[in-house]
This record gives sequence, C-alpha cells and structure tokens, in this order.
Amino acid sequence: MKIKNYSQELSVDQVKQSPFHFRKESSEEKLADLGRSIREVGLIHAVSVVEGTSGGYELINGHRRWLAHKREKLRTIRTNVYEYEPAELKDESLRRQAVAQFLLAANSAEPLIPIERARYYDEAMEKFGWEPKDLAKVHHRSEEEILEDLLFLNLEPKVLDLVHAHPDSFSQDHLRVIAEHASPSVKKAWAMTPSEQLEVATALAEQRDKKIVQSPRALETHIKAIVKERRDQSKAANRKLGSRGEEDPVKALYKLLDGIQKSIDQLTKADLSTIAEIDPRDKGKASELLFNMAQNLIDLAEGPVQKLKTRQRQAA
Repeated sequence: MKIKNYSQELSVDQVKQSPFHFRKESSEEKLADLGRSIREVGLIHAVSVVEGTSGGYELINGHRRWLAHKREKLRTIRTNVYEYEPAELKDESLRRQAVAQFLLAANSAEPLIPIERARYYDEAMEKFGWEPKDLAKVHHRSEEEILEDLLFLNLEPKVLDLVHAHPDSFSQDHLRVIAEHASPSVKKAWAMTPSEQLEVATALAEQRDKKIVQSPRALETHIKAIVKERRDQSKAANRKLGSRGEEDPVKALYKLLDGIQKSIDQLTKADLSTIAEIDPRDKGKASELLFNMAQNLIDLAEGPVQKLKTRQRQAA
C-alpha cells in the first residue's frame, strides 16, 4: 500500500472496519471519554483507510477513534487515505496481506496485549490459510514468538471475560503463566482443567493472595499445587485391587493392564485423517486428556508399582 491523501475528510458512513482489526473489546466508558475529547478539541491523529476495490474505504488503523465518531454521531472523520499497489489490486491475497501488515505495524506504538495478538493471528490463519511460519515471515517476528502468543487461545472464555473485566489485575507475565498451564502441549500433566483456570483467574482478579499477585513465580507454584491436589485425589479414589476378595490382586492388576493395552492399541491405530477440521479447543482438550493419561500411567509405574514388595525366589 502507498499513501494517496493526508487529512482527507470522509463521511463516517463511507468507512467500514477491517475484518482484521485487533482491538475487539472497546469499553463504553473509554469510548465516551474519547468521544467527548474529539468533540471538544477535535481529532488529534487521523485514522488510516485504504480505498476499496469496489468503492468505499476500509479502516486499517483507528478503530476506537472511528467508533467514538459513530457513538457521538459525528458525520465526518479526518483520514489518511492509502491505495493498493498495482500488484495488490490484481491479487486479493496480497491485498489481505498488506492490510494485515499495516494493522500490526500501526499498533506498534501502543503494544497489543498477547491475547489480542493471539486472536488476530487465529483470524489470519483461518482467513488466509496461513501457518505460524507464514505469520512470522509477514510480521517479522520469530515463529517461536507467534506460537507463544497462540497459547492464549487455550484460555477459557470465562477467563478472558475476567481479564477484560479486571485488566489491572493481570500483568502480561501472569497471563502468560496461566496460558502456558492451560496448554497441555507445553505443561503436559501440569496443565489445568477449565475449572482450575477459572479458579486461578478469579483469585487474581479479586486480588485474594498477595503472593501470587506480586509474583508470577508464586502463581506458577500455586497452579502446580492445585493440579497436584486434583491428581492426588484421583489416585486416592482408585479402588484397591482385590479389596473385595473377588480375585487375586495380581490377576486383577493384569486384567486392568490388558484392558488398557487394548484401548491404547485401538486408539493409536485409529485413522484421524477422517477428521477434516477440528475446533482449536477440542484439539487442545484431546491433547490434554492424552497427556494426563500418559502422565498418570508414568506416575503409576514409577510410584506404586515400583514400591511393590517382591517375593524371594525359592531354591530349586
């Protein structure tokens, strides 16, 4: 894209928001304050738009300023107008890529919180068919940085609601700790369940514990304690083999192992290629279940099984 006109007044109704804008949540209170400021002293920074290929203008920077104009029922808005390069006019994918690059660059002065970036990346991957490596190339970031931001997609919607309602209670470091422990692929058996995510986020939102509020490291320790308690309770709930005297406990153990082995064989031989698409949360949940099952089996093998007393072999 290239600049065409600076400070051009356009009808607010001529401008349509980009489907790739970042900041989806705009507080009514903050919009009201912004609207009053615009009405009293004018718009300090013009919004940026690009001429559409079939008329109209697409908003590529200044989403909240535009919303404030609409809220105040202002008829016109001052804009910097861009136009597509010839190659972009011929190729829709290049146009979309140009808008995506502009949006991220334009927000660099006011950094997006990781959750907002994650949502943008998710939309870009869905609409463009991109992979994290493509996003890294387009936005001049490392693929590792992209993947770290995408972890925030594993947060439960109710957790995101809490973050939105109590923005001052969640530092980026705290959010990243929660996101990592909401991601089975990262924390494996130490991943939280949805209800545990909500429990931890609520404690932060309500500032219940000064230690976890002040220290992300203390928050991680707190999370591990919650997960450990759940795992310990699960182990304690298991029925003791042979406790009812119905069969030899060793035979009962092997009967259970045989059943597990059959289930594992069935699962590992399943043809997952028949699943054309899957919701990211369903994919995360499946991974979480598998990691938890694997860890539970490892804990069993390294713990109770290793502690079993062995018989002395009788001499022949």
